[in-house]
Amino acid sequence: MRQIFQSDHPAFEQFEAFAQNVAQPDGDLIVLAEAESAFTGDQLEALRDFALDGQLVEGIAVGTSPFAALQIDPGSGELRSVIDVGADFSDNPSAIMERLRQYSFADIPTIDADHRRMVFLFAMNDGDHTLETSAPVIAEFESLLAEVEATSQVKMTLTGLSPMRHTIINNLAREHLLLNLLGGAIGTLISLVLFRNLWVGALNGVAPSFALLLTLGFYGLFGISINAITNSVTVLILVLAMADAIHMTYELRRKLGSGVEIVPALKAMLVEVGPPCVLTSLTTAIAFASLFLSQSALIHSFAIAGLTGLAASLIALLVIHPLVFLMAWRFQFVRNAFLNSAPREWAYVGWIERIGRFLTRRSRAVTLASLAAFGSLVWQIFPLETDHRFGEYLNDDEPSVIALEAIEEFSAPTLAMQVELKPRGANADLYKPDALDELSQIHEAMETHFPAHPIVSIHNLRKALGAQGQSGEPERLSELMDLAPERFAGSLVQDDGGIILTVLAQDNHSLAVRALNERIKTTLAQMELTHFTFGEPQGLLPMAAKMSDSMIRELTVSFLIAAGLCCVLMGLWYRRWTYAVASILPNFLPILIVAAFLMLSGMQIQFTSAVALIIAFGVAADDTIHMLHRHHILCKEAPDTPPGQLVVPGLKHVTPALVTTSLVLAGGLSATLISIMPTAVLFGYLAITIFTLALVADLLILPPALKALEQA
Repeated sequence: MRQIFQSDHPAFEQFEAFAQNVAQPDGDLIVLAEAESAFTGDQLEALRDFALDGQLVEGIAVGTSPFAALQIDPGSGELRSVIDVGADFSDNPSAIMERLRQYSFADIPTIDADHRRMVFLFAMNDGDHTLETSAPVIAEFESLLAEVEATSQVKMTLTGLSPMRHTIINNLAREHLLLNLLGGAIGTLISLVLFRNLWVGALNGVAPSFALLLTLGFYGLFGISINAITNSVTVLILVLAMADAIHMTYELRRKLGSGVEIVPALKAMLVEVGPPCVLTSLTTAIAFASLFLSQSALIHSFAIAGLTGLAASLIALLVIHPLVFLMAWRFQFVRNAFLNSAPREWAYVGWIERIGRFLTRRSRAVTLASLAAFGSLVWQIFPLETDHRFGEYLNDDEPSVIALEAIEEFSAPTLAMQVELKPRGANADLYKPDALDELSQIHEAMETHFPAHPIVSIHNLRKALGAQGQSGEPERLSELMDLAPERFAGSLVQDDGGIILTVLAQDNHSLAVRALNERIKTTLAQMELTHFTFGEPQGLLPMAAKMSDSMIRELTVSFLIAAGLCCVLMGLWYRRWTYAVASILPNFLPILIVAAFLMLSGMQIQFTSAVALIIAFGVAADDTIHMLHRHHILCKEAPDTPPGQLVVPGLKHVTPALVTTSLVLAGGLSATLISIMPTAVLFGYLAITIFTLALVADLLILPPALKALEQA
């Protein structure tokens, strides 16, 4: 959960320093126990045994449960359990549970009012909850939960950030191969239908399949891991390779159908279609490389995975693809497939040609209208709003998500924003009465200003002492803190005398978290503090809200840089400035339309959508490049033709390949729509939408824009 934000950004470095002293919730295992009606005595007995067994699991630092509730003995003043270790739960279990509810710390109940739900929390050893170290701990707890369910008819659900992380990883492992196979199968099926020949379509799919295998081999060779973000790269590389392979195969089919021998036809294919395939790889590589501007190590891994896959794809296209046809040409049935099934023109090609002529005759009007749409969309998008939630990687019907919502419904939020109150002066005494009184004022003011957020601090102990007729003054508080588990004590008081004031909060949208962060600072700033100073709220939740906003904005800058460089590269590649300018509208408009929809719909720009917009731009430029390349060839073949007159013939030539590649791209990535990860589904929807819009823009906007510029 921290890996997404790992960087040298000051906000992350401050969080890391803070987290070394104050435990964070990404190391917590939370268990929800649910019964159909109020817990019986036998069920309580089983749950008490589970609470004890859970604390004995290797890797667990401390466990808390309703059965661990403590009270101060009125006579001796010593701490003792509210419920004796050997207590018999068969006698009036409802009264026992109600008594446990009364002794909940900070007024946070661990049993609901109906006595049918109970929550347990187990904290793993600090600094020892990586994916590898926490896996056996989680496995042990899943085994314990299964035993309790089998013997007590109590539903037990494991939740918390750490178990959720393992669910995400398991989801990735289960569906990674499926998505790749399904994406490849759908893309291949579409190409078979559009080529109208089994052998032509089958041979076209060999190089893309090799590109996928080579990509995975490179991942293993260079130690590139599959994670929540890089999971979609392999599907993307597969359909990208298939799209460029289709352009090559279409051209090869034309050459062979016109009577050219196989070797000259392959050479002509590489000469005419090879350069735009290289250029499309370069533009997509620019899009991936721009991600290095982000400070996130996870985004860097996505960029490296993408660049590695592009290298594999280019090898497959320029080496494997022509070799496949050269070797297959020795078989008569392959030669018959090409020579006896010359490509026929689909009906839609004529329609697109007529529409293209209609629009190019009005090239200036169409270009001006497109520019107006461009400006309007930019106006809708800015100022940019970003969003992030830890829960966005899981569906709402995931058991761990449902359990967490149920816990927060009757107990308290499981995430937190933590403010360190530092004593003024080097030798300030935390436990002197004046300082404790000021702490109480701060605590109670926060409770007043934030009634929906439970507040936790050492004031809760002071208040509990007073409620039980004990002194809440320094000596007694110090004794209690010495008796408390280290992890619990460290979440209230630091070694340097600082006091931790915790505001419990849910996993909300980052905009709401940042707003809460500002309200906390404003509330504290308005108080006249004489004994304490305060710093920026810390913790996993506020850090994620700040870092996600910063990093998504970095990705936006990456997109602008990548988009600008891609357009410039097109102009430099063909040495025609009109190509660079003409490519702006068809390449930017699809991205702007999708981004404006995200903003207007309230979805905002998330990590997934930001990455999808950048990568889809690099892919969508594929159609523009092939269109410009064909126009460039026609201009060289007919240098005396008036400017703009060859736009429509070039459009007609590339339309079948453009439509086919767009359908293959959309069809291949449609496999992500069945993913059990919401982020993968969102990536698929956005990419497919952009590919579709890019096709429309290249067919309807690029020709008029190119003609208008050439006639200017």
